[in-house]
Amino acid sequence: MYLCLHKLMGLFRCCSALYASAFIVRSVAGSDVISCSSATSGDHVVRSDVHNVWCVVVAVLMYYFSVAGAIWWTVLTISWYLAAARKVKHTHPHTHTH
Repeated sequence: MYLCLHKLMGLFRCCSALYASAFIVRSVAGSDVISCSSATSGDHVVRSDVHNVWCVVVAVLMYYFSVAGAIWWTVLTISWYLAAARKVKHTHPHTHTH
């Protein structure tokens, strides 16, 4: 079970790092380049006809990896609870005793 928890923590860290990369890309490139709407229009509603590729990339990175990170965090906490509080042992399906 110890190895399984480390794999789950690694997946959660990867999702968090990719989620943070969206913010890094946005701060390095500047909000004018990444923006989904022009600053002159004053429109804060993003429509489906977005022509800025960077806007879509950052939005997908932020949405997908925030949801994936939340799911991995939930799986990690459930696994930790089962390992610590319930003392569930990790079974190996490939080991056979004859």
